[in-house]
Amino acid sequence: MPFSQHKLDPKTRDMLAGVFERAWEQVRTLHSLAAQPQNEQAARDELAKHIAAAHKNGERDPEVIALVALRAFDSWAKPLSRQERDYSRK
Repeated sequence: MPFSQHKLDPKTRDMLAGVFERAWEQVRTLHSLAAQPQNEQAARDELAKHIAAAHKNGERDPEVIALVALRAFDSWAKPLSRQERDYSRK
């Protein structure tokens, strides 16, 4: 479970885990290559890192945390998206 190693109170940990699950569903929809088995763990770790960073930077609104994390994740996933586009052209 993401965030289990962070020193957070249970309520905050549960909130961040919920943000992660909702954001991961969007990643699976928008970045299908990131969600493939060979990329999935790295992608999940990257998304969790951005969620934790948004929270650490003082954001407490779950919707804003998700938006900030997804925006940062998009930058990470762009090379994967390019691979997906190139593959679909073959």
